[in-house]
Amino acid sequence: MAMLADLVPARELGRWIGYSGFVFAFSSIAGPLVGGVFTEHASWRWAFLVNLPLGAVALSIVARKLRLPARRSPHRIDWWGAALAIAAVTCIVFFTSWGGSREPWGSALIVLLGVGIVVFITALVVRERRAPEPILPPRVFRSSVARVTLLMNVTVGLMFFAALYFVSAYLQFVIGVNPGDAGLYLIPIMFGSVLGTMIVGRLMHRSGRYRIYPIVGTVIAAGGAILLLRLDASSGAWEALFTGGILGFGMGLVMQVLILAIQNSVELRDIGVATSMSMFGRQFGGAVGLALLGSIFNDRLAVWVDRLVPARFGLTAADLRGKPETLRGLPAGVKRDVAVAFSNALHTVFLVFIPIAVLSVVLALLLRDAPLREHSLADAPGDDLAVALEGAILEP
Repeated sequence: MAMLADLVPARELGRWIGYSGFVFAFSSIAGPLVGGVFTEHASWRWAFLVNLPLGAVALSIVARKLRLPARRSPHRIDWWGAALAIAAVTCIVFFTSWGGSREPWGSALIVLLGVGIVVFITALVVRERRAPEPILPPRVFRSSVARVTLLMNVTVGLMFFAALYFVSAYLQFVIGVNPGDAGLYLIPIMFGSVLGTMIVGRLMHRSGRYRIYPIVGTVIAAGGAILLLRLDASSGAWEALFTGGILGFGMGLVMQVLILAIQNSVELRDIGVATSMSMFGRQFGGAVGLALLGSIFNDRLAVWVDRLVPARFGLTAADLRGKPETLRGLPAGVKRDVAVAFSNALHTVFLVFIPIAVLSVVLALLLRDAPLREHSLADAPGDDLAVALEGAILEP
């Protein structure tokens, strides 16, 4: 995304973001399919090992084909800023993942993690204010567009990745879809996402504006989140797919627009860091959201399994989580009980989607519109290029 912003003016970027969204959607569909095949027929470890050859191909293409205007200049890497950011995020993920499930909220470990979050974030803020070349430049946060889009990326990333994960869990444990086929059932979510991205890319290209699309997209996504509450043990797979498609379409109108908005709001030299912060916010929202919602899900699943599944079968929530194959040897009546337990636990998770969706709508309303930039880094002439490249590392 940073490369696109370097090569294409923001006014033209909407169309190219649409193309990028199509590639993202294709890979997001292929990923669960391949991962399901690995899980079912080989080892889940191949879901990670496959990234090695793919990464090598990507690096080769970039090294051989990418040509950007460049000017070498000395830089200092903000090692302390990076270390503090990693420490803070690590504490946040474990805090939300372990709290209330693996460890009681009042346990010494959870309290220690909470203290670590406060300490590391405070230290990070102090460090970034003093660092010669901060990894998170404070000047980026002076833009209201940057602040709003970064927050929106967290909430949107949470909803998008959580929807993929928990709709897949619903299909496998409530409907009974095989893990290898679950990726196919996620196609409507990804198709809705890419359709929304393609449409909004064309519209932004014509109008030169972007604010209205995140507003419309978050409202549609909120409607999809409300429809998720209707799913229960008696619902069909088509209902989950239709609902997921609506939510995905809403997300498609938002996600790529947020990247364009922040790229357009910062100086040319900050496009790279602004893009990475935006993508990090989305991934951070997905990681923390999955951890937090997973903790809620695990807690409610344990309650419902104890209530609904006969004790003589000796099943616990831990026996079922992430193990759809466990259902194959159970009597039909017990399978129904397990399906209802999963459905009830997922209902609580989908209920938590609602305030997150409402917060996304509120943030979208706060987003300020601005004319899209008519030039790119590659267009910047002479001295302008030197200023734009100041603070950026680009290899010829």
